[in-house]
Amino acid sequence: MQVEVVTIGTELLAGEIVDTNAAWLMARFEDLGLRVHCHQTVPDEEATIAEALEVAAGRATLLVLTGGLGPTDDDRTAEAVARWAGVETVLHPEAEALVRAALARFGATVTERQLRQARLPRGARPLSNPKGTAPGFHLRRRDRDLFVLPGPPEELRPMAEAHLLPWVRARRAGAHYATEVLRCYGRGESVLSDLVAGSGIDLTGIELGWRFSFPEVLLRVRAEAETEEGARARLEEALGALEQALSPWCYARGEQSLAAVVGGLLREAERTLAFAESCTGGLLSTLVTDVPGASAYFLGAVVSYANEVKAEVLGVDASILRTHGAVSPECARAMARGARARLGADLAVAVTGIAGPSGGTKEKPVGLVHFALADAEGVVHKRRIFPGDRAQVRRAAAYFGLDLVRRRLTGRLEVRG
Repeated sequence: MQVEVVTIGTELLAGEIVDTNAAWLMARFEDLGLRVHCHQTVPDEEATIAEALEVAAGRATLLVLTGGLGPTDDDRTAEAVARWAGVETVLHPEAEALVRAALARFGATVTERQLRQARLPRGARPLSNPKGTAPGFHLRRRDRDLFVLPGPPEELRPMAEAHLLPWVRARRAGAHYATEVLRCYGRGESVLSDLVAGSGIDLTGIELGWRFSFPEVLLRVRAEAETEEGARARLEEALGALEQALSPWCYARGEQSLAAVVGGLLREAERTLAFAESCTGGLLSTLVTDVPGASAYFLGAVVSYANEVKAEVLGVDASILRTHGAVSPECARAMARGARARLGADLAVAVTGIAGPSGGTKEKPVGLVHFALADAEGVVHKRRIFPGDRAQVRRAAAYFGLDLVRRRLTGRLEVRG
């Protein structure tokens, strides 16, 4: 089974929105052991869509189209598919019922324009859309199968899960595959790749793919076997060996974020956390509170952007600010101790630095960040200089601060009294 994805929308080519549908579909096919053969993006033009279908049908047996199924005049996908298939569009009774039911759910009026969404190429099978008004459809013509889905991701994804992917699972043949992603932080791709290469791991039947996703490194691991069970077993074996080889830089599998891992460690240890943030401006707190249930371990933060707040709220001694400045090891340590004492947390992390683009000096360049972690045993300080623009420095600093907590809770970071 050869797969091609065609995403449709003039707004995609105009750069108005990012095409997340193609990436999501490709990842789902990858999960099934099918690599998408090609991907096209075309505008909302009937003739161009039909031409793209002709090209795709020449090299793939399964064509997945997204976009252009709405009620407006620029939604031309159904007409383009009919043109390619050599049939007319007709008002499909089942599709009409789906459109009417969807409009009733949303409290909208049924109009002729809305019912355009029920006009499908003759012979198409409508696909229900639980999140929107436009049905998708499946059409088999010229020994090719076409699945046509709406463009909005919140509509496409549940429809693909309900209609497209089960259809593919029932028909795929050949070798079976299982895929997982390992998430790493703290070392670059080349270093991590060298660790794997020097580990002696048996990678027979395993495909590795490295990708930098700032500030993390992701490793896609794909196992191949004759059966689904065999592929999953081979994948699990490889993941265990790779996690050991990449320790301590590999921190999670799949979609689990660094903040979620830190939250899990805090829950397990029954510890609480607080922050004193300066250059990150609350970004650390945002990452932590993006995780559901963070209130079980996260007490709060002081965003001490001004020196007055550092002194008056966190209790940083004025002499530290005068003598060493806000961006210094001494200030970071005092901020961490102050946040821990004032918020009553088991652990506190302080971040103070120069995110840029201005404010740097020869002694304290843009990108310089001081960190401190304080707990009942004492405090530890770390210094880093991060490259990049302001947003990159702030994000890198937030991740480093989170990773300090991970390392402390896993016994990989010592503090001094």
